Order: sequence, then structure tokens, then C-alpha cells
Amino acid sequence: MITVKCQRCGKEFKTYKSKKKKFCSQDCYFKCMSFIFIGRPVYNGEPSIIKKCLTCGNDFKAYKSILNKGGGKYCSRICRTTHILKTCSFCGKTYFSEKHRENRSKFCSIICKQKSLIGKFDESGYHWKGDNIGYAGVHVWAKKHLGIHPNICQHCGKKGKFLYRKDERKFWNIDFANKSGLYLRDLTDWLFLCKKCHKKYDLHNNLPHPEFTH
Repeated sequence: MITVKCQRCGKEFKTYKSKKKKFCSQDCYFKCMSFIFIGRPVYNGEPSIIKKCLTCGNDFKAYKSILNKGGGKYCSRICRTTHILKTCSFCGKTYFSEKHRENRSKFCSIICKQKSLIGKFDESGYHWKGDNIGYAGVHVWAKKHLGIHPNICQHCGKKGKFLYRKDERKFWNIDFANKSGLYLRDLTDWLFLCKKCHKKYDLHNNLPHPEFTH
């Protein structure tokens, strides 16, 4: 056994050489690695820089290597996941978004995001791909011509309505199901099925699993 000096508190402790321990306890380890610990020493000679939290405004220390990766903006996990009020770019409604997704979040729901795409992929648009369209694109095309919200499941008769996921995002419970599995620009090649019937239909007809989910 060898005697090692803790890199945080300076206390000497004994350990096996093969374990290569640097801290005398888990408490010293977590306090040294935590971003909210203000009085920690320099770890492995790496300089720490004092930053101001974008949420609460408190000063905290962050390593230079973390800053180079784009981190070091918030003093704690709580401040990082704090929700802020934003306005939907499509419907204009206000909604809450996580602070770190402020620049990426533009829509209050997946429905508004899909509606915003309609009209940008017409034949006159520069995004038009013709028959080389992908899975997501052909669904946008079908919803434009057949309607975004089907009223009823064509198999079991379940009525269409909004449901909510665990993260409180809403979605329509009736899917666009493709009959052939080829996802062509053919309006007669589509069915309106609920989630349960859609799954049974694809399994029964041995259709290939799509790259994306609805």
C-alpha cells in the first residue's frame, strides 16, 4: 500500500497502487467534479474559469475543456432544465420549453411542425423531389391532400381525438397507414387506422418496418 494525498481536501490516505485513487472519499470526489462547487481546487492541473449562470445569474467555476465543448452555461442541472415561455412559430400560442433548447424549439407540438411543412414541398418549390421522396415527406404530401386529422379509424371505427404523451405533448390518435408499404404518391394507397389497428395491419401484411415512426 502507498500513501496518497487527496486532490481536494489534502488529507493523506492509504490505498493500493493499482487502484490509482485520487480522492480520500466519495464526498471529495463528487464535490470536486460538481459544477456547483465553488471552492474546489484545480483538477489535474486544468484551469477553471468563473462563469455566470444564464438562468439564475450566480457565479460558478467550469473547466476550460467543458467550455470548449459548448458547455459551462448553467451552474446546475436544475438551472439547465428550467422551462422558459416561448411563442409557437405557426399557431402563435405560448408554450414552455427547456432552457437549453431555447434556440432549437420553434413549435408547441408536432402537429404545428407538420402543418408548417405543408406548402414548402409543392411541385413549384425547390424542395420538390418527385417520386424520390422519403418516408416522412410522403406522409406530409398525403396529409396535405387527405387532411391532417382523419376523423375515424377505417377498421374499428374509433373516433379521432388528441391524446397526450408522458411529456405532455399532444398527438392525433389516427395514423396514415400505407396499404402496399411502398409509400408512393398514390392517394388510393392509404388507410386511416388507429395506433392499435395500424400495428396489427403492418404485422399481418408483413410490411417492412419504416425508418421513422409516426
